[in-house]
Amino acid sequence: MAVSNFSWARADAWAGHVVYRNGKFYWYICAEHRYIPGKAIGVAVSNSPTGPFTDARGTALVTNDMTTQINSQWDDIDPAVFIDDNGQAYLFWGNTRCYWARLKSNMIELDGGINVISSSNLPNFTEAPWVHKRNGTYYLSYAYGWPEEIHYATSSSPTGSWTYRGILNDRIPNCGTNHQSIIEFNGNWYFFYHTAALSGGHEYRRSVCLDHLYYNSNGTMKKVMMTSSGIGGPSPTPLVPVTGVNYTFVNRNSGKLLEVANASTADGANVQQWTSNGHNCQKWRLESAGSGYYRIVNVNSGKLLEVQNALTSDDANVVQWPSNGHYCQQWRFAQ
Repeated sequence: MAVSNFSWARADAWAGHVVYRNGKFYWYICAEHRYIPGKAIGVAVSNSPTGPFTDARGTALVTNDMTTQINSQWDDIDPAVFIDDNGQAYLFWGNTRCYWARLKSNMIELDGGINVISSSNLPNFTEAPWVHKRNGTYYLSYAYGWPEEIHYATSSSPTGSWTYRGILNDRIPNCGTNHQSIIEFNGNWYFFYHTAALSGGHEYRRSVCLDHLYYNSNGTMKKVMMTSSGIGGPSPTPLVPVTGVNYTFVNRNSGKLLEVANASTADGANVQQWTSNGHNCQKWRLESAGSGYYRIVNVNSGKLLEVQNALTSDDANVVQWPSNGHYCQQWRFAQ
């Protein structure tokens, strides 16, 4: 399928979502509208998931003049459809505002008005809403802030109100966006997302990733930790330096990031963990030191992570220091 399949569309097809219902596959897309300025949402249909797909309406389903709460050309993007157990389908979408509307059973018409979810229920909503259901609880996950993390809220109804629950997935070191989908298959839950791991750090050439999703006993979701191996893949391989890529190091226990304290550029400044804040003091790049070891360079200060005073004892402190060639500044990655 291409933009040219939609007579009303001009250019730039963005994130889409395919759903199956009543023997047909419906592909919801967003693209620049030819006549109404801004992004619009359309829907195509096929008897097969591999197509061919054709425009199901001949017109856009949602246009920018239907969503006037903010002055934006991009607020009608990232459509995602959720079909509840009773057969009612819902369309969720948005950028800086999260919209939803009921869909008629034909899946190509809105059934009623467009609704807006309060920003107090979805703080720092950027885009990419996704709704799923488990054990009677509805989960709305979304891209939070910029660079994006994935956060989520829960509700007893797909129409809200929503209770904010916090972070689900961290920022991606090599990509500003972090978009997700969540499915259950054969009794297991899976979290799809993307990085730029295969594109040499080019953040708009994204790689699809998959990891397990787990729930706490109270129904909240456990934070998803990104892996290099994914589901059923080989054992994780050591990180290797990639030109132009800045990494963050996330502690598995706390979910917090390694940083130079107070963004200091001084020799001997302490290294600690801290909540993600996007500062360069939390970003690191790797330089090969040979023999499988790497120097870890703080992006903010340009200084290296080292064991203070080259101590070999337990509890030795870790600081930043100018490059001196000592082994106390060289690290390898081990499972």
